[in-house]
Amino acid sequence: MKSIITFLLFGSLLYPQIPVLLPGTDKSVGENPDIEFSLTNGKNNIIVHARFVMNSKMHVYSSEKKFFKIEILENSGTSEPVIKLPSVKTLKEADGSITEFFSAGQVMVFDFPLISADWKITGKIRFQACDDSACFAPMEKQFQYSSEAGKIMINSAKPDKPELFTAYKIAGRASGYKNTAAFSAFIDNYREKNEDNMFSGKSVFLIILLVLAGGFALNLTPCVLPLIPITLSIIGAGNRASSRRQGFLTGGVYGAGMAISYGLLGALAAASGGTFGAINSSWVFTAFISLIFIVLGLSMFDIIQIDLTRFRSGKPGKTGSLFSVFFMGAISALLAGACVAPVIISVIVYAASEMANGNYSGLLLPFLLGIGMALPWPLAGAGLSFLPSPGDWMTKVKYVFGIFIFAFALYYARETWMLIKPAVPLPRSSENELIEWEYDLDSALIKARKENKPIFIDFWADWCKNCLAMDASTFRSPAVADKLSSFIRVKFIATDINAPEIKKTLEHFNVAGLPTYIILEIEK
Repeated sequence: MKSIITFLLFGSLLYPQIPVLLPGTDKSVGENPDIEFSLTNGKNNIIVHARFVMNSKMHVYSSEKKFFKIEILENSGTSEPVIKLPSVKTLKEADGSITEFFSAGQVMVFDFPLISADWKITGKIRFQACDDSACFAPMEKQFQYSSEAGKIMINSAKPDKPELFTAYKIAGRASGYKNTAAFSAFIDNYREKNEDNMFSGKSVFLIILLVLAGGFALNLTPCVLPLIPITLSIIGAGNRASSRRQGFLTGGVYGAGMAISYGLLGALAAASGGTFGAINSSWVFTAFISLIFIVLGLSMFDIIQIDLTRFRSGKPGKTGSLFSVFFMGAISALLAGACVAPVIISVIVYAASEMANGNYSGLLLPFLLGIGMALPWPLAGAGLSFLPSPGDWMTKVKYVFGIFIFAFALYYARETWMLIKPAVPLPRSSENELIEWEYDLDSALIKARKENKPIFIDFWADWCKNCLAMDASTFRSPAVADKLSSFIRVKFIATDINAPEIKKTLEHFNVAGLPTYIILEIEK
């Protein structure tokens, strides 16, 4: 008996220094640690998300020496997956060493590019969960999915699940690229300010002025600004126009192509409830644009003879030349559709609202927006008509424009390849990323209800230039990360907007263009 008491006393002295391995049913560490798997099916890939589910005081070691290991057991019908782990955190152990770990709620992402319609994926994750004083025994969790295993959900939650959506109301909405200051202002004031109501209560005259001014400002968006060298090459580079009138006419025809094409895009989106700029998600369109830019680039270096000078030097009524100018203006407007600014969403939503009330004149607003965007180009054409006589300097200008055009050709060739067979189509966590995203709307809704938190949804696509710009700048701001810390943050992947479940969700939230940001709050 004495020896037993001595053993127990000795063990109690050692206990604070030795972690105790506890079975998974022991509640002294907290709720049982687990990994929750979810599946989304992209157009050309299969995405598995693995989220750590455990007590907030617990952590999972990220080192293989401490039992963490990922194994892909089977991936028939797919290429090798791209595995993205969440950013690690660090802690100081009792012996002074620094250990890296994952925390509760962090998500691992497994991206399997599809190479066959028949596929099967299997993997397992070994891990050990601990808190400050004790550890669970090492555990293994396995996932297995196949093309024949039943339903595959895209972004999971769907509007036909009323039990998930009826508990929430849309408390805030915004769209387009926002810098840190503008985004922070939106988060601070989302209950009071709704960008979709920009025109509410305003006179017709003021609405017209706002739409024209907004259209003019679209020339400064990331999708239009880089096209300026190409535009100048079409309406003026490498030639000497006959008169200011001829230059004004050429620029006006180019602007008309922009206005009509952009107006049609907006009117169709308003009338059909579609997503503005969605044409940029088609690989056929991006391949066509890349081919056009290749031909234009070759012409800048005189490899292919396309006489751009006749766009302006011919007679004002020369139909063939002016039609070519009109066509290029229309193409530039389609490219500009990949960038969605708040004024675009406001115009589309307002036009749709007016149409629903029987006022079909609201469909003219997108065309007015296009006219605003086209306003600078007749003036630019008239100004370019007084360039000096062609010489060596103009040849150098042509070559510079040619480099710009080839850069765009390569960019859209890459976009085409990514749409046909994307390698890494989703935004992923990295060591430089400050915001950790949920990718499964279904589990995010449940989690938000459980934790009584609002939800921030970023509707995102890899073909959306402003979406990528937000990821590269605003969402890397510590100030923005801090403001979003009180939300459940969801990145809703809408790359394939024609997929039935994605389309339903976009329609449910009335998403007219990307990026769109929705804030949901629990109904009280």
